[in-house]
Order: sequence, then structure tokens, then C-alpha cells
Amino acid sequence: PGRGGTGPFQQRAVEYILTRYGKLKQQFRLRKQNIMSVIQLFYPGTDNQVWTRSQNSDGSWTEENCLYSTPTSDIAATQILGIDTLQLFFRGADNGLHTRYRNPDGSWSGEQKIGGTLNGDPIAVQVPGTNVVQLFYRGGDGGVHSFSRNEAGNWSGEQNIGGTLNGDPVAAL
Repeated sequence: PGRGGTGPFQQRAVEYILTRYGKLKQQFRLRKQNIMSVIQLFYPGTDNQVWTRSQNSDGSWTEENCLYSTPTSDIAATQILGIDTLQLFFRGADNGLHTRYRNPDGSWSGEQKIGGTLNGDPIAVQVPGTNVVQLFYRGGDGGVHSFSRNEAGNWSGEQNIGGTLNGDPVAAL
């Protein structure tokens, strides 16, 4: 058969695609079971503390949980898939970059200061295929600044990327 036919070659191609697609779907299901598969919501409460809720598998929501951190910026969050950790970043009362993270068992770390001087909201990006997290923010000098968390979980020193910002940076992969 010619183009667009349904001969043996086309049937084998369709079988291959369906088999391959089925394997991909199976791999996705397995990966999804191995990572945190809940929606976690964060918001500032009327007390200016960070509050959180997560969605249960039946679609209902957990009760509010206060994380007892007082950000002075919007909260950035990223999930580090390779280690099943959810990490929050925000500007603290001292204008430094602060973080908290959720462990795989659902408990939360204490607040930790990473460093720097923020003059805006941080953004966080996980580098695809790694456990590396890159943070960007407008520094006290108005330029783009960055920290990165390596595969071992250690933070770099602050990097001054430069530029003159009139707002917060945005990063895309």
C-alpha cells in the first residue's frame, strides 16, 4: 500500500506508537507515585504569617497550618523532584532571603536565612533533570542577584548578575 494506507508497515508503526505511548503512560504513573502528588497552597494570613493547606486525594482540603514565618515579599515555591522536597523562599523582616522546606514525611523545617539583601520578590527555578535550584531576585543595588542550591543541598554565595531593574525578574526554562 502507498501513503496513507493501512498496510503492514503502517499497522506496525501504529502498534509501536501505541506500545511506546502505553509505556510512557506507565512510567508517568510510577513517577507520579514516587513524588509528592498533592497541591500545596501558601498564603499570607491577616497576622502576616505564612499559612498553608494541601489538597487531599479526594479533593477536599486540609485545615490551615501556620508555618510561623513573616515574609515581607511574595512567597516563591519550588518542588525538588529528585528528593521529594517542597521549598519556600521569601524576603524576611531583615530583607534577607529566607527559606523553609517540607520534608517527604510532611514536616516542615525551621526558617533559615540564605543571605543577600532583597529589594523585591524572589523567584525559584529547579534546573530540569537535576536537584539544583536557582533563585533570582532584585538586590539592594537594583541589579539581578542569584543564589543556587547544588545537588548536595549546599547554597552558593550570592552572585551579582548585574543589570538595573525596575521590577522583579522572571525566569523561564
